[in-house]
Amino acid sequence: MQVSEPIILSGRDDDIHGWTLNISRGGLRAIVDEPLIVGDRYQVAVGEGGQPRAGRVVWVKPDKGGGCIFGFSFDDSTSAPPPPPATNPPAGPPVPGVPIAPRIPDDDSSDS
Repeated sequence: MQVSEPIILSGRDDDIHGWTLNISRGGLRAIVDEPLIVGDRYQVAVGEGGQPRAGRVVWVKPDKGGGCIFGFSFDDSTSAPPPPPATNPPAGPPVPGVPIAPRIPDDDSSDS
């Protein structure tokens, strides 16, 4: 989602102030007036009185004037992709009028 909210990064000596460029459930992209380092960990608060969320800097693009645009991943994100859909839907009750296919035995089954 495209938003432009103030942010505060805390966790180092001084707080770093900046602005979001976009935000999602897994993280954000923002701009600050100071250089950041990939892998650095911070607490980021978005908006006035926003609840701080822990995470880390995952990419940095230097900006004119010494600042940077950066990507930040939230530690508590639920952005993992959903599991793939089942290839075989669970068996349900037989449908009247629809023939049931015979079961094919496994290759390792024996008839003895």
